[in-house]
Amino acid sequence: MEGFEVVVFPVKGKIFKETILKGHELPSLQRLVGGLIEPVHLHNQYGQTDLTRLLSAFGMKMKRPMGLVNEEGLLYNLPKNPHFPTFVGTVVVINDKHFK
Repeated sequence: MEGFEVVVFPVKGKIFKETILKGHELPSLQRLVGGLIEPVHLHNQYGQTDLTRLLSAFGMKMKRPMGLVNEEGLLYNLPKNPHFPTFVGTVVVINDKHFK
C-alpha cells in the first residue's frame, strides 16, 4: 500500500518512525497525537539544520518538516514534550507536502 512516513516524538519512550497509509491519514495521525490534530511550526524549537540532522538519523529527508500536536493538549494538561519543550503531548513530524 502507498503511504508516507512520519517521526513520532512521544513524551515518554523512544522516538520512532511510523508509516501512514494512504486513505487512513486523519485517523492515523489523530491516534498518534491522542486527539484532534493541530499543525505547528518547528523552526523555533530547533534550527533547520539541527532538525534536518535529527530526522536524517531516522532515514528521513524533509525540506520543510512541520509538527502535528494534540489541539486540546493544553486543555487536557498533557505533559511537556522533552524533545519540543514548547509543546505538550506527542509531537509528530511530517513533511509539509503530505499535510493539506
